[in-house]
Parts: sequence; structure tokens; C-alpha cells
Amino acid sequence: ARNQLLYSTKYLPELEERGELGAKVVDSSPRQGSQRIRLALLLAMAGSRDSIRLATPYFYPDEMIMDALIDARDRGVSVDLLLPAEGHYSTLVREASMNRWGRLLEAGVNIHEYQPSKYHAKLYIIDDYWVSIGSSNLDNRSFRLNDETNVIFMDRDLAATLTAQYERDLEQTKTYDLEIWNKRPLSRRLLGRLAMSIGWHL
Repeated sequence: ARNQLLYSTKYLPELEERGELGAKVVDSSPRQGSQRIRLALLLAMAGSRDSIRLATPYFYPDEMIMDALIDARDRGVSVDLLLPAEGHYSTLVREASMNRWGRLLEAGVNIHEYQPSKYHAKLYIIDDYWVSIGSSNLDNRSFRLNDETNVIFMDRDLAATLTAQYERDLEQTKTYDLEIWNKRPLSRRLLGRLAMSIGWHL
């Protein structure tokens, strides 16, 4: 607006280190051809030994994310997904997502739907140590189309604090199981296929 390049320390002062908690900023951008957030999540899931706790408002994983979660279950890792309940986000996205839940539910992944209100947290906790928070959802639109930024921490105290909040949120959920999934009416399944066909699978 002022035809000035804002480069001086007046606008961008050198910052001193604060605290003892290390953090890694990870971004993804289609213009850069990068999927760094997706790669970081895949590596963390592949290395998980005890638990994976994921919270996201939009859940439409690609095959590699699906396989990573199922492989973790095969290793005995507990996997929990915390998602919004019906009515609190796009019906098309929800139905497209739901069409993919069968394999996860069969593998023993726990899918919880938050009931009181819209749930928009984007929180990933692995092995009570590795934590990622930021703007990225667990869907291909975030990984491949959007500009996103997450921050990764490796700290047990922070993980414990966020896990406690995650557990409090779980108390206000309903668990979606394989029996409910198999009883979905044909109209819901067809709606999910329609949503997939118009681009939610991208």
C-alpha cells in the first residue's frame, strides 16, 4: 500500500528464544508441489507404537493414510478418530467420508462423533509424545490443494495436557461402530458416491 518493502528490524525484529519447548513449523502448498504435512503424519503413524489420537472436522483420507491407520491397528496400536456429528458440517463431505469408514471399523479403529456443537479442532497426538496442531484437515483437499501450516511438538507434558482435553471431548461423543455403518440406508450410500464423484476424493 505504501510502495515500501517491509524488511527492516522495525517491522521484522530479531526474536529471542523463549521457553524450553522446541517446535517445528511444517507447511504444504500446491504451488510448491509439497505435501510435507501429509508426509509428516504418515511417518508419525508408521512409527507409532501405542496410540494414535486424531481430531479433525474433515476426514477424507487417501489410500496411504488409510493403510497407515490399518497397519497401526495390526501392530496393536489403539487408533481413535474424533469427528463432528451429523448436522455440524457438510452433508456431502460426511457421506463421502462415511463411505470409506468400513475398512477402518473392521480393523478396530474407533470413530467418535462430537455431539454438543460443531467440532473444528485439528489435533493429532501419537504415542503420548508427538503432537501436531494447525490448519490441516485429514483430507486430500488439505494435503494437495490448500495452503496449510501445522506445528509439530515432541513433548510428553504438552501431549499429556492435550490428551486430557481430547479425553474430555470424548466424553461428549457417540461412537460410530461397524453395525451402524452396515445399516446405512441405500440413499445415504448413493449420496456418498455422488459426493465422491464430484470431487471430494481429490
